[in-house]
Amino acid sequence: MTESTLEHAVQDEMRCPTCNARQAWSDECRRCKCDLSFLRQCWQASETERLGCLRELRAGHPDRALRHAHRYATFVGATKASRLVGVCSVLCGDWPNARTACG
Repeated sequence: MTESTLEHAVQDEMRCPTCNARQAWSDECRRCKCDLSFLRQCWQASETERLGCLRELRAGHPDRALRHAHRYATFVGATKASRLVGVCSVLCGDWPNARTACG
């Protein structure tokens, strides 16, 4: 799975990584019939981590939020998750990691 595949995913729409067809979320591509169930599971897992991070930040637990942010980065890539990791790192007082994350 490439970073760009999940990058194009939005709540209501996705792109097939095989034929690039844009469509509503489904376990099968409408055009090429490619199995998209794994892509859907990965997107759902990445959203779970992103929302978990935001929930922990709101609860005042930046250390827990940072763990979620790092797991989110494994799904979407360091570039897309950099701001989330950076904010969590700042709130944890981890300045070197914050600087690295924010570039």
